[in-house]
Amino acid sequence: MSVQHGGNVWQFETKLLDFSASLSPLGMPQPVAEAAIRGVTDSVHYPDPDCTQLRRAISERESVPMDWIFCGNGAADLLDRLAHGLGSCHVLTLAPTFGEYERSFRSAHSKIRYFYLKAEQSFQVTEKILSFLHPDLGLLILCNPNNPTGQTIDPSLLGQILVWCAKTNTHLLLDESFLDLTDDEACWNLKPFLKEYPQLILLRSLTKSYCMPGLRLGYLLSSNQALLSKIKSGGQPWAVSIPAQYAGIAALRDCPNWPEQAKPLIQQQRTFLKNALEQLHFRVFDSQVNYLFFQAPGQTDLREKLLQQGILIRSCASFRGLGSDFYRIAVRTEEENQQLLTALSSILNERSDTAWQTPL
Repeated sequence: MSVQHGGNVWQFETKLLDFSASLSPLGMPQPVAEAAIRGVTDSVHYPDPDCTQLRRAISERESVPMDWIFCGNGAADLLDRLAHGLGSCHVLTLAPTFGEYERSFRSAHSKIRYFYLKAEQSFQVTEKILSFLHPDLGLLILCNPNNPTGQTIDPSLLGQILVWCAKTNTHLLLDESFLDLTDDEACWNLKPFLKEYPQLILLRSLTKSYCMPGLRLGYLLSSNQALLSKIKSGGQPWAVSIPAQYAGIAALRDCPNWPEQAKPLIQQQRTFLKNALEQLHFRVFDSQVNYLFFQAPGQTDLREKLLQQGILIRSCASFRGLGSDFYRIAVRTEEENQQLLTALSSILNERSDTAWQTPL
């Protein structure tokens, strides 16, 4: 399958205001940028293949043993390694959700099943998913909060799923890439259950919360040493570059509160954006994170129209289970959000005028 992503500004010749990549509106912290630059200078050497200092910083931050941590070149690299580490198996995932899950596990010849989220249920994961859990399942993949919908999974339901996975020895991959930018208490953190449940695998990222997607850095948490060994051997030995390792260490040690500092701005501007989009008669779904998912009924060219005004948003047409009038936008600064709303208003006004002038 072909997977599309937001944030590909390089395909355009002009500079764009990018709402297609869901990153911290505070941008990259200066200490992180400076650390990455130092990493370029030190790139006359090979990277540490074990990411020792980086894993030590993650261990301190997450309060888990170092040998429970594996670092990779972003989520896509980690998913590929996990797919080949587990081998061909039956996989259940959501639809719509992050497309790299399907791509990675199809490449390892796994069979994919889907639990389709419904618009009439606000794209929430419901208890109906329990009826999709069968003993032949090798892996369940959940994104919490889900991308692109921004919805979190009810903690009690997540607990039932975890217990079922333990009883049936089914691996549970929980993608928590947006956890650090999620509203307080919105996501139930399963990290305390890693030791008790070796079937549990947590995927985390510094890309979103520290606005460093070009450096490519993510990590897995698991107490399953046999599985981590397979993941390590499932790819190249130098998974993380020196600039990315240095940047990750600086993020965790020099700027530990950076994600928390972004939350008040995200919550305020998300509410502002949601209300404004609803006033424009879009169907906006609730979100607990730094992006909004909405439907513009019948308007399948909204992305192209905004591109003409120098703004890039994420069309969700490539997500399984969605139509071409669904979109996702990042929550950015007040000034940037207002630019988006002004552009949307002008597009809608232009269409209204055109419709009025069209003869019956």
